[in-house]
Amino acid sequence: MSRMMPARVRSEGISLYAAGLLSDPVEADFKLSAEIEGEQVIYDLDGAQDFCSCSIFQQNHRYCKHIAAVEEYLKK
Repeated sequence: MSRMMPARVRSEGISLYAAGLLSDPVEADFKLSAEIEGEQVIYDLDGAQDFCSCSIFQQNHRYCKHIAAVEEYLKK
């Protein structure tokens, strides 16, 4: 399930999750939607098409600290 992302980005996501900044997670149609730091995140549980409204994800279309926070949530 884990996406390839730099360790720094992953640790930032773990910190966001630990700080309780992931709110209102909703799972439907094999996707988990949540809001983190005001950014909208859609995590595709099939691994096909993740989305985050933040500028980092918009640049690389693969990962960001918000996606990493959702992954940490899913581990718990």
